[in-house]
Amino acid sequence: MQGQADEPAVVTLPAEIEQDSAGLALDDTDSVLDGTGPAYAALREAVASGVLVVVADLTGTTFCDYPGFRQLVAIHQLAAISDVQLRLAMPADGTVRRWLEFLAHHRLVRAYPGLEAATTA
Repeated sequence: MQGQADEPAVVTLPAEIEQDSAGLALDDTDSVLDGTGPAYAALREAVASGVLVVVADLTGTTFCDYPGFRQLVAIHQLAAISDVQLRLAMPADGTVRRWLEFLAHHRLVRAYPGLEAATTA
């Protein structure tokens, strides 16, 4: 994670985000995600660090499954409660961006077409 209180904290996410590899597990009721993987722990830590903006760098991410997207939305909600802006940086024409739009999660989180756009917005 990079960043100080007056600049965005940037957390780089892995190339592939899957339920198993990201440490995501559904609870017994299948309703709550427990994001304990290092990437999501780093995002939660950044949200709690006192910065105003956290950028999840997905520019190198080529795959993210549905639980991964749900976890990003959950972290976005946590950030909003803490008055922190969570921004997703990803290629505008990438597979992850297309899935984000297909799942309509782009209406829930702010997605930017690259890291520079996300950090300077």
